[in-house]
Amino acid sequence: QARILNTSAELLIQPPSLERALRHPDDTATMGDARDLLHQFASLHPFRYAALLTPQGECRACTARMPAELQPLWGYPPSGDQAPSRLVLDETGSLLMQATRPILDSREQRLGTLELALSFDQVLAGSHLRPDMELAFIAPVSEPGGDGSSGHRPRSGTLLYASDPLLREILAPFVAAPPMHALRDLPFRDGHWRLTALPFQDAGGYRIGNLLLLHEISELQAAHGRVLGLSGAWTLVLLGGLLGFLIVLLRRTDAGIREQQRELRESEQRFRGFFEK
Repeated sequence: QARILNTSAELLIQPPSLERALRHPDDTATMGDARDLLHQFASLHPFRYAALLTPQGECRACTARMPAELQPLWGYPPSGDQAPSRLVLDETGSLLMQATRPILDSREQRLGTLELALSFDQVLAGSHLRPDMELAFIAPVSEPGGDGSSGHRPRSGTLLYASDPLLREILAPFVAAPPMHALRDLPFRDGHWRLTALPFQDAGGYRIGNLLLLHEISELQAAHGRVLGLSGAWTLVLLGGLLGFLIVLLRRTDAGIREQQRELRESEQRFRGFFEK
């Protein structure tokens, strides 16, 4: 999805229609060409919005209403050194994957910005289609008014996505103290689930949170219990056979010892009778 977003942004800034729209905002034909180009790309990919912005942030051409406020996740460089693509939160708390590209004139002067965004919630939802797996995403969020730079301390982790609303309760301890690496078994939906926590990096290599994968292991544990039961049964059979073999061996040894003792007594009696005569 990041490749689609970045490739689309690179392709969109190549035609001169966006540059002309920024130079001549009052030209109806020029603005119409820019809107048509953005809508054409938006029809091919599930963009949340595609926007052509002035340096002041005013929308010249937009395919949908832009969020009133976007807040980057903790871990990105300051806004002055913006990553080609990054994850942001809108005012409703939804995750968006955003790509921005400057639009420059022939003298490398900035005329405006192209901004594209995909719903990252949909990306996460499409990545786990198996009923025995669930997914959650925890990330520290910048302080209000922060830009994610090192001068700000992040708040504690925030559960930004959960494939099942019931996960919010059992993952509360992990939200308060986001794990870096963890492997733990948890009860969930009247079954047994294994939680794997991994650091999450975006396409640009920025570490921005933790991905929590939950896999149901109820059947695995039941199969393991059956294997243990069969192993225990076979162990008892083997022990019983071994014990029986030892008993037979001891009986034979005991019989041999008794026979030797009888022969010794008989030999002793013959020897004593020989000398008495």
